[in-house]
Amino acid sequence: MKYASLKYNISMSENEIEETQSHQKRIKSNIGDNIQSIATEQFLPIVDKRFNRDALNQVHENEKFLLIMNGWYTHMPENWPPSESIIPVFIGFHIAENKRVQELLLNDNSIDYFKKHEPIGCRDKKTAELLSDRGVKTYYSKCLTLTFPKREYEPQNGKVFLVDVEDIPIPKNLEQGSLSLTHIVPRFISDENKILIAKQILDKYKNEACLVITSRIHCAIPCIAFGIPVIFFGDPDDYRVSILKDLGIEIYKKSKFLIIYNFLKRAEKTVISNKFLWTIFHALSELFRYILINRKVNWNPEPVPIENEKAEVIKKTKETLQYIIKKNTKPLFLNLILFLVLVVSLSYIISDLPKFGEAKASVDSYVTNYYIKNTDKEIGIPNVVTSVLASYRGFDTLGEVVVIFIAGISVIGILREEYKE
Repeated sequence: MKYASLKYNISMSENEIEETQSHQKRIKSNIGDNIQSIATEQFLPIVDKRFNRDALNQVHENEKFLLIMNGWYTHMPENWPPSESIIPVFIGFHIAENKRVQELLLNDNSIDYFKKHEPIGCRDKKTAELLSDRGVKTYYSKCLTLTFPKREYEPQNGKVFLVDVEDIPIPKNLEQGSLSLTHIVPRFISDENKILIAKQILDKYKNEACLVITSRIHCAIPCIAFGIPVIFFGDPDDYRVSILKDLGIEIYKKSKFLIIYNFLKRAEKTVISNKFLWTIFHALSELFRYILINRKVNWNPEPVPIENEKAEVIKKTKETLQYIIKKNTKPLFLNLILFLVLVVSLSYIISDLPKFGEAKASVDSYVTNYYIKNTDKEIGIPNVVTSVLASYRGFDTLGEVVVIFIAGISVIGILREEYKE
């Protein structure tokens, strides 16, 4: 058995892209997916291969691969369930809130697959409910990005990180000197480079951040694991991010006034040459900025203590992996029994063999005597070995004869060249 992790190189037509969740064009990738793979790989002794999350039914290998099935499923539900080459370990599994996805991942064939590999560790309670309502055993595993180790110290001159919140007004005391980042990268970047980018961003959070303000769940959860204060903007009703509420993180819904604010900011840039209009739009945008900033947002949060929950997730993950590995590995005592059976069988066979040099041995009693008596008369060659190789067993030894012939020709060729020199 070998070990695999997930990669996220999506291959889709433009029509298929239009049909994905929320009609978002997947011409770009979210490295939050790769951050989940990094978290997963902490629990594997080695990563022999990476398989595309959205094409697991196309994996055909000679050996079985253990694969932790974590994360968001899936852009291509028609490629579910995975092939028999995969030994799935369901931890941190999430079924997308999408009609087409749920139709295919919750049909009879898929439910049979889940039952075959239960219990299913789910990232959120809604996914667990969707499966348990159909008779599948589940448990709330949370997300493996929660298992990143807590940082040993806080940075002395830590920075505020603004991650994919460019449309949200931030207090100027936090915005000043902040560092803006995005988890969105071009889709054509190789998976290896995405992993590298993800690791670099995680290191920046861990070593430099004193506060992270984000709309990305796989920015928020790793930072919570590192012990960094987090402010999260999203939809409180979206079960994809419901784990944050369970961890004690407030999910701040984007205000309806945000649309007006962003319109005023764009208008402000458009009329910059007209001082009068610019002053009006600027005053209005600052008014809405004040309203949005001073709503019920805690701009000075504390780190969330999750070490006990983290330890539980790590313990459960290790126990689950040990169980699956043991289940799919032949027991040592069985191998030992097979070895002993082989030794006993060979010992019995060896004991029945004739003694070395015995005249009445079977090998010397039949064809050997025939070859010795009839070689000269039937073949006309005085050398018995040659007559056996070239005639009596000619078809058996044809390959050997060809090799010897080629070797002889090669030697003659080399000697001729040396003679010419």
